[in-house]
Amino acid sequence: MTSMATANSETVYRFHEHVVRFHRAHTVMLVSKKDGTSVRVSQGAVELLPLLAEGADSETLVARLRALYPQARNPASKLKMFLAQLAQAGLLDNLPEQPRTKPSARKIVLGNPDAVAKKFAAAFMLVPSWLRAAFTVSLIIAACTGIGALFLDKNNLPHPMRLFDAFSVWGLMAFIILVVPLHEFAHAVACRMSGVPVGQAGLLFHGIMPGPYVDTGFFYQIRGKYQRFRVPAAGPLIDLLAAGTAAWLLILLDAPSLSPALVTLFLLSIAFVYLDTNPLAPSDGSRMLEALLDDELARRSALSRKRSGLSYWKSVWLYRAVLVLHLAISGLFIWYWWTHSVR
Repeated sequence: MTSMATANSETVYRFHEHVVRFHRAHTVMLVSKKDGTSVRVSQGAVELLPLLAEGADSETLVARLRALYPQARNPASKLKMFLAQLAQAGLLDNLPEQPRTKPSARKIVLGNPDAVAKKFAAAFMLVPSWLRAAFTVSLIIAACTGIGALFLDKNNLPHPMRLFDAFSVWGLMAFIILVVPLHEFAHAVACRMSGVPVGQAGLLFHGIMPGPYVDTGFFYQIRGKYQRFRVPAAGPLIDLLAAGTAAWLLILLDAPSLSPALVTLFLLSIAFVYLDTNPLAPSDGSRMLEALLDDELARRSALSRKRSGLSYWKSVWLYRAVLVLHLAISGLFIWYWWTHSVR
């Protein structure tokens, strides 16, 4: 095996047989069918893909770049970076996978939900698509109605600070035991409904903070953007339904003993609806928006002036517009909540 460090003009670079190409609106994605690893290909490098599919040495690849872009500076250096990116992703069959520049986060694997998710997805797919859509919309309307009714009831609307002032361990346990696993499992079922498997599930550590995860690395193999959209959207939908359920119970039940737990569950669920739909951070919200824009780099392009050229300009500005709208609506929502609720 030849490493990138010792590669020379005689080295033949060739894609693994498990690498497939997917066309997006304004770019091309290379995805490994083996583990879902993906690489976004710039317009300049697209012309190299047929050569890499057949196998070509660096001189042939550089010559192709020079013929296509005679004014380009140092195409050999750019080619080296591109090949290193492919090697790092493990997409070249005659080069070992290169060490990643960023250390991967620590994980604790708890299992693989793919088999169960596949069964649930198969059951859901037996229902006509129009009926599934109608049922989903009905659940969303019911949840939003409950949340809206609670927000209009100034006497019962809990203040956000009650998450700390009147914290309930039972509410937290309900969120951790019910909402969080269902959130992650919904991602898995949505993947399976779109025809791709899921990987391991467990805990992912961000520094010292653990968080649940399910490996949806094959998500990028889904061709349709609306099918891709429903994979990240499935998680926040669970958060919304949990918040709506807690809101209805707070409205309908006269049970003081349950109120602290329901308030904590409601506040946590609402908080995660916001966090999981926020396109500013890498989240379900950013992946939802990137799916609709058909551009996996839309977030990075929109948040960086240097990287804005990586995406189509309309995608960049649409992403920025949705981000500003999300922040504005969230700000108004929090202001109203803070000033019209009971502490």
